[in-house]
Amino acid sequence: MNYFAYGSNMDPKRLANRGLVWTKDEVAVLDGYEMRCNVLCDRIAQQYPGCGTANITIKAGGKVEGILYTLPDGELEKLDVFEGHPTNHTREVISVQRADGTVIKAVTYMAHPEKIHDDLRPHPDYLAHILTGARGRLSPRYVAMLEAIQPLVLEE
Repeated sequence: MNYFAYGSNMDPKRLANRGLVWTKDEVAVLDGYEMRCNVLCDRIAQQYPGCGTANITIKAGGKVEGILYTLPDGELEKLDVFEGHPTNHTREVISVQRADGTVIKAVTYMAHPEKIHDDLRPHPDYLAHILTGARGRLSPRYVAMLEAIQPLVLEE
């Protein structure tokens, strides 16, 4: 099973801490979409109002860079728990392009429309996971775009 991560799951330590295993990971690109931190996650929103998690939405000319993981059987079901499937997200089959130019089918998660709110910002720790997974792997231009994301300002 191929899984395309575009948010905090790009950080391999985050996946490992969640108990997932994979046999391969590589950079891949999803054309025709954009990544935004606009998902209202019920369990996080209670503690951090205004906090959003990553999502992808269709956008003509858009590109989302991420990590393509090859998962053994049963691992995607483990990930469902953390992604809030089917309550917050649905599983979607998409086509991503590998660095060698080949196109491959993969599963990713997309938020239900009612969970999308454009006035949200990622928690600083969540954004740190995204950046850890991106730096040194994704293109400098894409990493710069991620670094420009403004995190949620936490009250002391």
